[in-house]
Amino acid sequence: MKKLFFVLFAGLLLGFSQPVSAQVEYTYFDNRDGVLAEYRWQRSHPFKKGSDAMLNIQLTNQSAYSVEVVFSLGFYNDNQLMLESRGNRVCIKPGQRIRGHRAGLRFSAEGISLEMAQAAWFSWDLFDFEVKEVPDCK
Repeated sequence: MKKLFFVLFAGLLLGFSQPVSAQVEYTYFDNRDGVLAEYRWQRSHPFKKGSDAMLNIQLTNQSAYSVEVVFSLGFYNDNQLMLESRGNRVCIKPGQRIRGHRAGLRFSAEGISLEMAQAAWFSWDLFDFEVKEVPDCK
């Protein structure tokens, strides 16, 4: 009985230690006017292989002041715009990193699976990317 308890306890400890070492990795995209832009792709439904692809953007303010970032995002099929999200606006404090759904930086490529998003014909871009200094984020 003690051996079974020990095995279960060790398994729980190992299970809880995994999330700490399994950090989500983002890929470098660009550094514009002191704002580092990174991204990562995922499925909209993690366990559904053919579900729509989701693009998560991560922005880091490397400036010593708050900035407001306004940008548009486009998804392309052989350089032809197929989906667009215009006028996205976020405020980032000095040194702050924002990302994903909570910050409004998750975008769905409707009708495009994760496998399709990695194909040669598919691309995406951040455009109309403007960074301006603001007194503070509210």
